[in-house]
Amino acid sequence: MPPVPPTTLNVAMTAVDATQVGETGVITSAMFGGAIPLKKSLMEAVDAATCGQTHAALDATVMATEWYVLQVTWSGEQVGELLFYRTLRHCMVRGAEAYRWAGPGPLTLRDAAAFTWSKVEIAAVGQFANRFLYGNTFRYNGICATCKGELPVWRVKNGEWCESCWRSYYYTVTPVNLTQKSMGIGA
Repeated sequence: MPPVPPTTLNVAMTAVDATQVGETGVITSAMFGGAIPLKKSLMEAVDAATCGQTHAALDATVMATEWYVLQVTWSGEQVGELLFYRTLRHCMVRGAEAYRWAGPGPLTLRDAAAFTWSKVEIAAVGQFANRFLYGNTFRYNGICATCKGELPVWRVKNGEWCESCWRSYYYTVTPVNLTQKSMGIGA
């Protein structure tokens, strides 16, 4: 069996979350509501973050946003061991090769061979409906439960909502950042 090469994986987050991770050196799965998503490229990590359940992800659909990407490198031996014990799991996400940190404990930076931070600014990605309403029933002509407007609506929860009203509602029930998400605030 050929040796496992060193591997660098990326995870994107807001400045608040990056500050906490920088101070503690720890990323917990609770921040992501499950396994930690690790991507092969910096931009794949940013794209994943813009689909997350945080205010920053919602903001990214309508305005420029700033993301901090943690690039973590493990030696080939470390990667082999992490895969063997299923702490690190290889998977395909939306057609792209990715990894998930599945625990049992948190991802600690002191255990990595190296890590660096990059700051990435992106323009508004748009596509709120594609990112946050995908999979819900869509109708071109409906009446929104909130604004009572006659326009395209999605059946979400127990009513039909236009994109604007659903975005406003979703913003009130979504955590500001991953740190709040891990504490169950706004979820």
